[in-house]
Amino acid sequence: MARRSAARRRRRNASVSAGANGGSDGASGSADASRSPVQAQQLQRHGSRDSGNCTPRTQNAAPQAQGGVSRSDGGGGGGAHLSAFDADTVAMVNEALDAQDIARLRQLAYDRGLVGRELRQKVWPLLLGLRAHTRSSDGGDGNRRPRVPPHPEGSATSEPCGSESAGDESDERCDEFKLSTSGRELLYGEDEYERWHTAQHRDSQVVVVDVERSLWSFTPRMSDAKRDILRAQLRRLLNAVVGRYADLDPGRQVYYYQGLHDVASVLLLALGSEAAAFPLLCALVTRGLLRDATRATLEPVLQLLQLLWPLLAYSDSALCAQLRASGLPPYFALGWLLTWFSHDVHSLPHACRLFDALIASHPLTPLYLGVAMLSSDGPLRRTLSAAGDDMPALHAALSHLAPGSGSGGGS
Repeated sequence: MARRSAARRRRRNASVSAGANGGSDGASGSADASRSPVQAQQLQRHGSRDSGNCTPRTQNAAPQAQGGVSRSDGGGGGGAHLSAFDADTVAMVNEALDAQDIARLRQLAYDRGLVGRELRQKVWPLLLGLRAHTRSSDGGDGNRRPRVPPHPEGSATSEPCGSESAGDESDERCDEFKLSTSGRELLYGEDEYERWHTAQHRDSQVVVVDVERSLWSFTPRMSDAKRDILRAQLRRLLNAVVGRYADLDPGRQVYYYQGLHDVASVLLLALGSEAAAFPLLCALVTRGLLRDATRATLEPVLQLLQLLWPLLAYSDSALCAQLRASGLPPYFALGWLLTWFSHDVHSLPHACRLFDALIASHPLTPLYLGVAMLSSDGPLRRTLSAAGDDMPALHAALSHLAPGSGSGGGS
């Protein structure tokens, strides 16, 4: 009986509409933290063709799916035909969800990507260590309620969030998100979000300025009125996350940095609501993946950038020698770690596919991915070769990488 029920559930999810799902393409690699630049290169080459409906869509054309089946992916309505690859992905992800196999979900998110909003709503929280609970038929709680860390506790060199060794001590004063009784709709800590979304903090004005010039890339056909509504949601989301941790002891506070709004905008658009994005962004800025960037200074991130040189020397010794000879410091890679390339990736489906992999990975994965892009043959590599030791030209080319686009981006 249980097997037949699971099979029916997989068939149901394999025929989802465009309002909830879209496509993803495969990427070679594993879900551990020791991927080589070559493995990251495979992700940037093949792993960003996601035409999932991460938001009310504004782009006309959907990328071609693996298997040659294109999908119409409009703004939340109309039917869509999944490729065989995507249908298999949906089935595999739902099977892993049924089994609560986090390791398998992590592998699928990195290797194949997730397929649309509904799966991301379910899987991203689990990959960040947020455990959902369902309500039993008698109205009681079926599982322990999920938690968001009450204070910062991680870094790129600490245990990745969601790992088994993280323990339960960080769950003491935390938010919850819930699964509805049907198990299909996530209702994330809305009460907790309401407490914080109007919070004022030391960086409130910086948030206002950054948000006012945001969301252009992902909403090119959206009306100004609708974009303003999204910006108001983004502003509240950022204020809630930063304000929630602003009054703790200095070593435990979360500081806003320019670029956090780029990450938050992808979460907001991918998940569909600010309350849904709230616990995930809290986890990102406090439990490892973005924690080093939200400390009082960016010095921890600048130290991590020094790892770029040995990685590049291993992957492309000639390019490494060229860049070192030019005297170029590795600050061009700062945005890779701060924004996960989302400032320069202009396709929301590409950004969602990229976040699938990065949320499932070690905090240093953006550095590996950037190095893989620098080492690959293509227009970027030729641009770097032509630049020689021209430091401004090199910095301009290196600081606007856009995985999956085949070229650099822009603001």
